[in-house]
Amino acid sequence: MTRSRIAWFLVSAGLALLLVLGLLRVGRLDLGKIAGMIASVRSLPLLAITLLLCINSFLGGEKWRIVVLQVDPPTGRALPRSLYFALSAVGVGLGQLLPAQVSMALCRWLGSRAFGGRPVMRGIGATLIEQLFDVVAAALIALPTIVVLVSGAGARAWAAMAVAAAIAGWLLCGVGEGLVASIARLAAQVDATWRGGTMLSRLAASGVVAAAVTRPLLLLSLLRIAVLTLISAVSAAAVGLDIPFWQLGAAFPFGMFGTALSLTPGGIGASEWGLVSVLAGLGTPMQMAVQWAIACRLLVMFAAVIGAVVGVLLAVSRQHPAML
Repeated sequence: MTRSRIAWFLVSAGLALLLVLGLLRVGRLDLGKIAGMIASVRSLPLLAITLLLCINSFLGGEKWRIVVLQVDPPTGRALPRSLYFALSAVGVGLGQLLPAQVSMALCRWLGSRAFGGRPVMRGIGATLIEQLFDVVAAALIALPTIVVLVSGAGARAWAAMAVAAAIAGWLLCGVGEGLVASIARLAAQVDATWRGGTMLSRLAASGVVAAAVTRPLLLLSLLRIAVLTLISAVSAAAVGLDIPFWQLGAAFPFGMFGTALSLTPGGIGASEWGLVSVLAGLGTPMQMAVQWAIACRLLVMFAAVIGAVVGVLLAVSRQHPAML
């Protein structure tokens, strides 16, 4: 590891620490209280969080598999679904140490080198495409949350608007391929040498933006948000906090935005600030919101490590069956 990379990691970790310390100050919490909350968590909720996080990794692996089959179809034997899950689970675990934008692509790139396929296209390109749909799904759910924050509406209004936004996203997927192709043709007419137009043409021709691909990707992303919201609810119950389920669902997209935009390891600090800010705006007491955000992060980190271990064992068993 070069000095510049070490320095970058230290800066990233330092920023995460500052954000967390600021959160603790706002919530008027200390490390002793946090430790007491975590120590009170029973094994059953922790097991439920681990299983739900594994389901989340499976859904992420399935999205990756769908994109890979379009951008880098296997010429021989296709990778089994278990390997897509295994590499995704390891990526989630690695994401506790590295920025989320880097960890999953890096893990899948390494996996693609080991198990076949074009590493850049299969590991990095396909990951960027499938994660784009997580951002789109989060944006669809975030819109109703913004309306509720501005208008003061409640759970029923948010749920109705969230369903409507998801349906609208599903319908818009049907025009994606034609829209990209039209933009590519227009770009070619304006400047035939522009590389962006060529890339759009290839994207349209690849089938990645076809409704048969984008609709399953969007659905899986929405399911991932639902699973992550369940993890949030289980975490809250595990430490004895009563936060309405709909508020957790309404806030979660903003935690995803914080993770996506932050360069801290795993989005630590930035994700929690996004979640706490929205929860406070929806009526959850600030101290309770901070307690939940910190507890949820710690419980998910533990579950992610367990999932990563499972993923490594599964990947090794596929590569070297005699070792296990």
